Amino acid sequence: MTRIASLPVDQWDKELRELAQADTLPTVQQTMLGVYANAPELAKAFVIFTGAMSQGFTLRRRLPENEFFADSFTYAAPAEAPA
Repeated sequence: MTRIASLPVDQWDKELRELAQADTLPTVQQTMLGVYANAPELAKAFVIFTGAMSQGFTLRRRLPENEFFADSFTYAAPAEAPA
């Protein structure tokens, strides 16, 4: 299976770098966003969307992640066959 490489920050589109404040991001976020950087228009839309979502958010940052993973685990478990 072909993998999409994560571009190093110095190879990102200039506008994307500024929009994402790439030089201040932790390495793990640079790596994740670097995959999107292969398609700069998609990456810019993603950064704008996630920024807008986080601005109006009233829950603690980690709470939605916990709920997502809890729900994923609950719904992903296979149903048991009746005896």
